Amino acid sequence: MVPPVFVLIGAVTLSLLGFGVALAIESVFGVPRGMTYDSPLDLFNLGGHVIAGGLEFLDGWRKSAQFRLTALSAMYVGIAISALWLVCRGLAGQKRTPEDDGNCRSASRIPGLNTARRFGYWLFKEKLCLVPVLLVGSIPWLCAFSMAFVLVLFSWIPLMGYDIAKEYLHGWIVGAEHCAPVSSRQERLSMHNRNAGAERKSSEDVRITPCLSLWKGGTMIAEGRHVVSTDKYIILFDPVTGGVQLEPTDGVTVRVKGASVSELYRLIDRIDTEE
Repeated sequence: MVPPVFVLIGAVTLSLLGFGVALAIESVFGVPRGMTYDSPLDLFNLGGHVIAGGLEFLDGWRKSAQFRLTALSAMYVGIAISALWLVCRGLAGQKRTPEDDGNCRSASRIPGLNTARRFGYWLFKEKLCLVPVLLVGSIPWLCAFSMAFVLVLFSWIPLMGYDIAKEYLHGWIVGAEHCAPVSSRQERLSMHNRNAGAERKSSEDVRITPCLSLWKGGTMIAEGRHVVSTDKYIILFDPVTGGVQLEPTDGVTVRVKGASVSELYRLIDRIDTEE
């Protein structure tokens, strides 16, 4: 069972990330951030954009040359530190020479050296007596640095969510080439029985995003790419005009909009052929 403190930390972190996503939606689509969430659950939902964008960033970084260079550098640094440690231990284990003993005796005749050694030995022996002084004296500094750290952390988490979500919204909503396909029953069965995606070349991969059409009283009132939904509004983006629509959810029927899988594949093949 997960301790309650970790659940609380996770909830606060996800809420702050969701607030960063609301800031990103306001920046990219011009929707006031106060209209993108109504409750903490809405903030949790918005935080999903950060998780998706973060996973995409980590996957790209893992496959990059920079990651391979960093991994190799870390391995070489670890080998060098281990080798240096072994050499130092080997040198320290050698027997002392008479010259070393003579140098130690001559160093002991330096004025004040023995006094410093005795004081250092006493200080090491009585080190526990210094704990109250150090602990009590550091309390004001610890409080100041702790409050500063909390403030910086609470301001940094939404900023991180804003940056990641902004890139995700640009890449997967504004920059998507097509709407997600709407498969028929036969196509769903066919894709389940054979892995159709594995038979296609990686160069044919494209970005798709969910598209919705909103109906009320049997009439379509809006359509576009889905940005986010709350208890009160559904936010849609029109890739043709660049307009953004906020439609109330009261009495609205939502339908998924898009071409079939076969039609989408034919469209992608035709575009690749023309290029």
